[in-house]
Amino acid sequence: MTDQEQRNIEAAKLFIELYNTDIDRLVHECYTADYTITAMGVGTIEGLDQFMEIEKAGSEAAPKRIMRPAVHDHRRLVQPRGRTVHRDPRN
Repeated sequence: MTDQEQRNIEAAKLFIELYNTDIDRLVHECYTADYTITAMGVGTIEGLDQFMEIEKAGSEAAPKRIMRPAVHDHRRLVQPRGRTVHRDPRN
């Protein structure tokens, strides 16, 4: 594995960790200030402020959601994949 591939895997692991523990850090450390995404049926999200509002609303609606880690790598492409599930209330 190359150094770049290892850095990519570590970045994907950080993304999953922040998704599960600190949405504010996730948004501000893993996305650029000019972030834009168009989601079918939802509309366009532009910039970190709007993205943060949506993430906070999602966290409030599902406060126990987590992403179960599964990092897939293929050469230089690394994709954090996971299923968003609710935390086990026993944990």
